[in-house]
Amino acid sequence: MRSPARSRCFWGGISASGLTFSKDGKHLVFASYPDNELWYGNSDGSGLRQLTFPPIHGVMIPRISPDGSRISFTANMPGKPPQIYVISVDGGDPEAITSGSQGSEDPIWSPSGDALLHGPWPLDDATKGPTALQIVNLKTRVVTAIPGSSGLFSPKWSPDGRYLVALKLYDMNLHTWQDLTGDHRVAYPEWTPDSKCVVFNAEKGAARWEYRVCPADRKIQPIADMAASGKLVEAFGSWEWTGLAPDGSILALRDASTQEIYALDVKWP
Repeated sequence: MRSPARSRCFWGGISASGLTFSKDGKHLVFASYPDNELWYGNSDGSGLRQLTFPPIHGVMIPRISPDGSRISFTANMPGKPPQIYVISVDGGDPEAITSGSQGSEDPIWSPSGDALLHGPWPLDDATKGPTALQIVNLKTRVVTAIPGSSGLFSPKWSPDGRYLVALKLYDMNLHTWQDLTGDHRVAYPEWTPDSKCVVFNAEKGAARWEYRVCPADRKIQPIADMAASGKLVEAFGSWEWTGLAPDGSILALRDASTQEIYALDVKWP
């Protein structure tokens, strides 16, 4: 169903991006804006605590593991490209999962929680290393590249483990890629909890729209005109972040600032 986005403040207007929930919906994690530090807490807003501190900075797209014990995220260390880290929900020192001259981003937990799917940092020069999507086994550290995924980014693993989506749809059983989003310029895809559909944002003319597409019928449906929510913040680069709440609501970071022009009379000494 097509409709304008009817907006409301989440938690009274928290300044956060990349907000995602635990599998049971009881906890959430996000990157504070604009300082991009990692925060974790209860889904009702209680028990919030900061988990990352300098020198690590620039936290992006955190995710809680299926068992609720760990958080994966992308972040920077001074002078180094973005890499993948994992930290306990209780805090402590983040563990680096990737390293090297090539950056990595968008770590997504496997349904079993024993592996992470991630993509290459899209701003990297392709000569720095492989550009395919990769799965890292967290127990053995064996890295497996997804065939035919060169040039794709922002991967998302379906909760049931059947599919990967990264601009296109990858069937984990058949090992085949299929078109899913047509010629839409896709950003921040998210699977619905039942693994039946993908919600994503994309350009429609000069506006940003939120869409839904289901692998069963491949019909792309516009579901919300995000312009109705006002100006959105480009939290992670040149595209406005959107996400999904457990009830299916679309999350976005709205720019609530104001800009005024002032004329000042100055009396010099």
